[in-house]
Amino acid sequence: MDPTDGCVVVKPARGGSSIGVHVVRGVERAARCAAELFDSGLDTRMVMERYAAGGGGKELTIFVLGTLDGPVPLSPTEVEI
Repeated sequence: MDPTDGCVVVKPARGGSSIGVHVVRGVERAARCAAELFDSGLDTRMVMERYAAGGGGKELTIFVLGTLDGPVPLSPTEVEI
């Protein structure tokens, strides 16, 4: 059995890729974690997504500029650590 089965990433919607990020297992823990993050004041919206194991993925950042005509996304940039 894969040790990451049932794992979920919970994070504030506006926290970027590292602020307030938690990996938890199960729906109850994910809901509890989201409530704790909400109560901490980091954000009023939370993101929950299935954990992608393996480390083979790429992380991309997309900057969005606010203009008078609305948001304008720039080209994605790969994040390398």
